[in-house]
Amino acid sequence: MELNTKKFALAAAETGAVLYVACALFVAVAPDLAMTLLGWLAHVTNTDTLARSITMTGVVYGLIQVVVYVYIATFMFAWFYNRSVRQG
Repeated sequence: MELNTKKFALAAAETGAVLYVACALFVAVAPDLAMTLLGWLAHVTNTDTLARSITMTGVVYGLIQVVVYVYIATFMFAWFYNRSVRQG
């Protein structure tokens, strides 16, 4: 069974967008906890040097990046998957 690469990538990009907005809301509500979690995730020991404020401009630009990156990555994944299904 082949995947529709465009639909698969769009669904993943939409999912990434929802998760990104949820994360931005979490940072706005609990910035200290968010920085602690980010430090653990990114192996950063000093999150005090990172910005602790969230702006609407930053959220919008970050959202655009997440949607584009996830769309490209999942489009590639679906394309490679379909290629392997056809060959095997």
